[in-house]
Amino acid sequence: EPEVVTIESLEEIYLNVAASSRLGYWEQWPLRARMFLWQVQSNLLGLPTVIALMMTGMLAQLAGWLRDPQAPAWQPAARIGLWLGLPAGLVYGAWSVTHAELEEGLALPAVQILALTASLTLSFVYVATFLRRASPWVIAWLAPAGRMALTNYLAQSVAMGLLLSGWGFGVGDTLAYWQLSAVAIVIFMLQL
Repeated sequence: EPEVVTIESLEEIYLNVAASSRLGYWEQWPLRARMFLWQVQSNLLGLPTVIALMMTGMLAQLAGWLRDPQAPAWQPAARIGLWLGLPAGLVYGAWSVTHAELEEGLALPAVQILALTASLTLSFVYVATFLRRASPWVIAWLAPAGRMALTNYLAQSVAMGLLLSGWGFGVGDTLAYWQLSAVAIVIFMLQL
């Protein structure tokens, strides 16, 4: 029977966010130590995912698809993303909401791994739609950020840590979701 997210687990999440937002850098280490297994599990899944997406982007660049929004490859790629990625993303999202706890021994059910992997193809729809519908000047404006993805990611991590964390300004638990989203958009716009 699937585990449902309980009030206790939600309270723990809120306490972790509050602690991260209020405690200094060294004071956060006990919290980080308790979250270590979760972080290992996330990185075991996250790193191959990031590598797969990067390799797919490099393939699209080398094949010339990014320079040609009307490239024949975009139509089947978008279909794959829509028919495989969207349902898989919905399955993975539902599974994640109903199974918030760590699995014993960091083992993940095959359905979760398959759904996560297949959901990555949803990015094909996003890219194909954007490239085919966005004006050329918008694409040209965003292209440098795409070439500096790792630099932008690291800079965003430092900026958000400085703004949200207790070792910085500590506003993480005082902002609403829409305000956090606005901060992230402003940081990205400054990077652009």
